[in-house]
Amino acid sequence: MSEHFTSAEFACPCCGIDNVSPVLPDALEQLRINSGNIPLTILRGGGCRCPTYNGSAGGVGKSEHITTLGLQGEAADVAVPAGVKMASFFFCAAAVREFREHGIGIYPERGFIHVDVGGAKRRRWGYLHGEYVAFDVAWNWLKARDEGVVA
Repeated sequence: MSEHFTSAEFACPCCGIDNVSPVLPDALEQLRINSGNIPLTILRGGGCRCPTYNGSAGGVGKSEHITTLGLQGEAADVAVPAGVKMASFFFCAAAVREFREHGIGIYPERGFIHVDVGGAKRRRWGYLHGEYVAFDVAWNWLKARDEGVVA
């Protein structure tokens, strides 16, 4: 797929489908460079998902992760690397044109960000306490946590 990412990293854990958009690994390579060229980890089930697995994983109905033989997966859930603050990692992702123009979600309690190269417009969101929230809500919670205000 690319220098640092293999199709196995994107494969659906349910059925193994790995029909990923070629734009995504290239954008992830840029994220790796922006992050100081440190290895990035795509979470298991955080790449391509068949509709069945997407539903069982709690994914939204029109998720950019959804992959079929005729539909390429356009999303990845990437663990925030050890020693890197999520806010800094977000800015590294936002510096990648494909992610900046499409989707970036932050999951501060779970330690990962979602990036995607699909969808018709720029989207930002957060996920806190088991539910999707406005980006600003998650960002403010993240900043408070990093400052030691939130445990």
